[in-house]
Amino acid sequence: MSELKNRFTWSYSAADEFETCRRKRYWSKYAGWGGWEKDAPELARKAYRLSKMVNIYTLTGNAAERAVMWTLRRLQAGATVAAQEAYQAAARPFLNEAWRSSRQQLWKQDPKKYPCLREHYYREWEPETEREQVQRAKDTVIACAENFIRLVWPRLKEVRHEQELVTSASIGTHPPRRDPSTPFHGRKRRQQ
Repeated sequence: MSELKNRFTWSYSAADEFETCRRKRYWSKYAGWGGWEKDAPELARKAYRLSKMVNIYTLTGNAAERAVMWTLRRLQAGATVAAQEAYQAAARPFLNEAWRSSRQQLWKQDPKKYPCLREHYYREWEPETEREQVQRAKDTVIACAENFIRLVWPRLKEVRHEQELVTSASIGTHPPRRDPSTPFHGRKRRQQ
């Protein structure tokens, strides 16, 4: 693969960001360049790692997207799906893995693979607040899956898989692990 180059580019949004805050433009586009390399200067590595930071809302949105996509695939295959099932199968493992890796600061070694949760990095949560946020994230993902099943799926039934247009990619491709110490862990449901 050829070497990536940080070429100077300009646009209206770049000009707007530059005029709003020159430091923001520098740190977001230039300071972290090459920070993914193992031999990069520490400042570039840190700027790059911090540019990959996400918050609980972004993480919840990514989990909701996973739950909806899992639901879509199951519905397209002719299965009956409940929102809780979508959460358990697709969102919860993702959330647990992201939470665990953020807590363990695995993003320091590989920020592309492991998310750094802003709330962990800045220690913004007390234990009670953290539990509330975990429950809120879970409720949001389940509500998104329920709304998809109830409102969107009836309009999409006729769309075949090969007609779909890919519009986004989720973060984190590593396989989730079951870990009882993670907040989204729950008891495994018995098969009925």
